[in-house]
Amino acid sequence: MFTDLSYLEDVVAIPRSSLMVNKEIAAALADEARRAGKPLFYLANDLVGLYLRAREKGFDLGDVLTTYESMMILKKTGHVMIPNSTYYTLTEGNTSAERVKEIASIWRENGHRLGKYVESMSDDPIGTLGNLLPFMFWDINFELKLNDGENVLCLPCPNQSEERARLILNLVEGYIEASGYSIRSSEAITGLVQIKFSEKSQVYPNKI
Repeated sequence: MFTDLSYLEDVVAIPRSSLMVNKEIAAALADEARRAGKPLFYLANDLVGLYLRAREKGFDLGDVLTTYESMMILKKTGHVMIPNSTYYTLTEGNTSAERVKEIASIWRENGHRLGKYVESMSDDPIGTLGNLLPFMFWDINFELKLNDGENVLCLPCPNQSEERARLILNLVEGYIEASGYSIRSSEAITGLVQIKFSEKSQVYPNKI
């Protein structure tokens, strides 16, 4: 039982208006307030305050949550964010054919590892991929459509050379396969990656 009513001193009634939520949200708020050991007023006030702060800065709370989830996924799977210029330097040519093949394999394995992790915690791993890629490559766009029963993933990346587009292709192919889909065809050219894949197939857990 809460006996501290000091929070009521700053309560202001909103004339001719009511703040309402549906039953499921009301029940969840009440449960969370009990777990946190604070009046429901405090919890609701904090939530509305966060929403207004986000809107004041031009953010949408849904986008903020997606951003946080994406950053946590990348952190937990060992990814780091580096400046574009550094990324370009690390992926430019002047390497032997054997080294190029090795780097491509590493990118594919990393995509597979990332896909396996996301597939284990998301009902929509391809949708989650659309959230992750813009954090991994700042200039990439994500376009998914259905064409003759096949999923067609287009990744316009205007600032990427063909060499770097192929690395992105390896990463995304590894991710898609780890999510249980079958790659039908793919291509990487300067500024564009495109992959066609079919619905989920059997996943072999010992692939990595």
